[in-house]
Amino acid sequence: MCEGALFLWLKGENWLSYSFWKKILRCFIGAWTVPALFIYLLLLILGVPAVLPLTFSDSVSYHLAYAVDWANAGRIYVDPFLRFPYYANNFLLFYSALFVLKLGSYCHFLNWLCGLLTCLGVLAFFTPIENQFRGGIPTWKLFRAPQFLIPLSVALSPVFLRYLNVAFIDIPIGLFLLIPILCAYRSSPSQPFERELVVTAAFCGGMKLTLIGHLPFFVGSLLFATARRLHRRQMAILCLLLVGLSLPWYLRNLFEAHDPTPPVFNFLFKHPDPIFKDDPFPYTADTLTERKPSQLLLLPIRFFTFPQSNNFREWGVTALVLLSYAPMLFLLSQVFWRERWRAPPRLIYLSLAAAYLPLPWLFSSLGRYALHWYPVLAAWVGVMVSDICARTKAIWRSRLVTSITITFAAVFCIALIIPSPARSS
Repeated sequence: MCEGALFLWLKGENWLSYSFWKKILRCFIGAWTVPALFIYLLLLILGVPAVLPLTFSDSVSYHLAYAVDWANAGRIYVDPFLRFPYYANNFLLFYSALFVLKLGSYCHFLNWLCGLLTCLGVLAFFTPIENQFRGGIPTWKLFRAPQFLIPLSVALSPVFLRYLNVAFIDIPIGLFLLIPILCAYRSSPSQPFERELVVTAAFCGGMKLTLIGHLPFFVGSLLFATARRLHRRQMAILCLLLVGLSLPWYLRNLFEAHDPTPPVFNFLFKHPDPIFKDDPFPYTADTLTERKPSQLLLLPIRFFTFPQSNNFREWGVTALVLLSYAPMLFLLSQVFWRERWRAPPRLIYLSLAAAYLPLPWLFSSLGRYALHWYPVLAAWVGVMVSDICARTKAIWRSRLVTSITITFAAVFCIALIIPSPARSS
């Protein structure tokens, strides 16, 4: 009943009717493109470990431990013996539900599904830009190398592959950060997605305690998506709904621990923490990044050249990470040279999102934390490459020029898939 009410609120349609599911099936089939199909087939191969017997999982003191405890107890409760007992655990409710249904072996498969949706979400950003110059050509016939290759820079990244089939929630976090940005980027009078933005952004805010820090960004994204379409009262209601749906875990912590602030925030702002009575530094020292300006400035380059270092501790990453500077440089170019080319507002918004999301990584640069913002960076690169290809064809109207542009774009996108060079620690 709750799910039916949610469908009714989101789409205003009867989810029990035959016409509703017929429309859903038609939209699902019509959305498939050749790049999307290739990505799906590739992820099927990469997802084989998710259905095999466990060979590597997360620590027993981490995410699955909460889900197992809740499933065994039949309720959500705080276990003071677990690490960070007062945690925001939206995604872990899915794990717990699988354990209740005796399907705990599929927790890793759920992470694989998030990885698949992440890659398809990256693809969704720049497919419309390719389509707008092509009239009524069926979607499934459209194929351009960048459309397939850009998501591969995420899917084939060693750090992505490492966490694709295990119960760490970094890939799901990346997905639920990507979806609100996609909703804001794609919203239009004919296709409004502000309600989907509210639901997914609020869910993201409850996935991990520190993600509440992104709440102002989510509110700003909602205002961007609705500023020219909705009345102020409607916008205010949606903003209040977004904030309200983000707060249940934090309100619980306020009532039970008398402090809704994450321990890491208390540590950074030198505020006493009710859980960590002693010095909290030993709990976080191994996750903090060097504070030298030169080290922070070169962080993406260092991640690519030496991902096994103590700052990152990962197998590797693709060359896409070297473009982490590009969104900021693009925004600076819009400030100084906007008279020559003024980018559309949604591209400015996407650039701001791609430049903003890596900022928390400057404080704690573990390699897996890059999975939170890596898909958005890939989406930005895909939008830029696709826009250049589409504009070149529209301006020059020459098959030769178009072919050369697509060839160069394909070579560039292939280069982004190159993994970090092998290096001993």
